[in-house]
Amino acid sequence: MSEFHFYIPPDNISGKRVIFPEDERDHLVNVLRYGEKDEVLVTDGEGRLFRVVLEKVSSYRAVGIIKELVARREPPIPFITLACGLIKGRRLEMVVDSATQLGVGAILP
Repeated sequence: MSEFHFYIPPDNISGKRVIFPEDERDHLVNVLRYGEKDEVLVTDGEGRLFRVVLEKVSSYRAVGIIKELVARREPPIPFITLACGLIKGRRLEMVVDSATQLGVGAILP
């Protein structure tokens, strides 16, 4: 199985069938020399990783069949730091309160 992960847009995945975009197909066929019945790893950019067996490979098209979902990962939640100027009185408290409600991880006055 390939150690490379090929990116397939979610629109190119229909049920168990995967259609490789032109640039990925070119890399798969012409550079790495994969052929029919070879297994590759495919990601859809949404946190899913599939093991795919190539079904049809030619100079103009590559199609695979999903054998299994290897991994599913939720996108990471970004850690946000808010840097703000010093504010007098209760306004700073309001900024801190609002920022924490929005998910800010750190506040630098």
